Amino acid sequence: NGKVSIVALSSHRALRYQVQERMVIVSDDPIAQKELIEKGAGMLILVWCDSIEDDVLEAAKQHECAIILSGHGSMNTSRYLYFSLPVSALMSTKLITFERSEYVEDVIRKMSRYRYRSYPIVFEEQLCGYLEAGKMLYPPTKNMILVDHNEFSQSVKNIEKASVLEVIDHHRIHDFTSTRPVYFRNETVGSTCTIVTSLFFEHNIPIPRQLAGLLLGAMISDTLNFQSPTTTQKDIDLAQRLANLAHETIDELAYDIFFSNDLSQKDINDFLQEDMKHFEITNYQVAIAQSIIPQSSLLSIQEQELKEKMEAYTKRSGIDLYVFALTSILENGTYFYISGPLAQQLQQNLDQTHFFPNILSRKKQIVPLITNWIQEAN
Repeated sequence: NGKVSIVALSSHRALRYQVQERMVIVSDDPIAQKELIEKGAGMLILVWCDSIEDDVLEAAKQHECAIILSGHGSMNTSRYLYFSLPVSALMSTKLITFERSEYVEDVIRKMSRYRYRSYPIVFEEQLCGYLEAGKMLYPPTKNMILVDHNEFSQSVKNIEKASVLEVIDHHRIHDFTSTRPVYFRNETVGSTCTIVTSLFFEHNIPIPRQLAGLLLGAMISDTLNFQSPTTTQKDIDLAQRLANLAHETIDELAYDIFFSNDLSQKDINDFLQEDMKHFEITNYQVAIAQSIIPQSSLLSIQEQELKEKMEAYTKRSGIDLYVFALTSILENGTYFYISGPLAQQLQQNLDQTHFFPNILSRKKQIVPLITNWIQEAN
């Protein structure tokens, strides 16, 4: 409550003092300390005291009483206490905080509007550190490794300002640039996880069972259980080695991946942005989202609602063409839906069913197909 009591050494100890909710200055007498805590002191400031008894600490915890060890005697402690500023004069309850996941550039922009020396960093509503304003004038450059992509348009925000150390990928090489030499590994295989698995074996690094299962699952998903035209013999051979390490059967795991998913729990937005990548095709900005399902009859998506959602996204993002590819495993083909300023010119390429048999791979079939449509339309 802001009031202060100074308890002098006497046989009465704390009995004659009013200490409820007060800051109380007291010496190294543990009996008096405990009595003050039990009488409801708001805080104890201990003078001429080097340590605190365990039972005093326990009592302080039970009564939620803070304890401060002062490095001064009673007189100087009281003088400094009255000359000190209240916390409210130095700190604000309207905090300017930053999430741990925020981008450095965004943080610097926000900090420029204030004049605080430091800012709390929070994660899931818990304080996890402080950010000093001075250190953000020259933020460190992030080191990054691009995996399963090399186009900056498909990467994280502000990737151009990062220092790219490596690229591990199996897609086309489009707009990748670097100011210094990097390790770049690009192979014509069905899955980037095939390359990652190769790296493990090449460097004689053991693959734990769970990681082997994850890598195998990704390879199965990427190649549609090795039915995609992007599949190579290397994919199949390494997948079998991973299956042995993971104690899994490839076909059984593939069934679990593709057929155990409850599609009724997913709405249109889940499908439309499940696996989206952005491309620049003949100077047009194109987004291609692909969703893999067992078969189209399991879905209850209304085509009109689908088109409305796609049109809203194209307007919001400012892209020229939005392609939604719904790939059906049992039907061995893909349903195409398009939206955006370019859609009207390309609509003639789609029949009434929008279905294209034997089209499964976005990298090897869908992107070239869309590229041909755009080139023919122009």
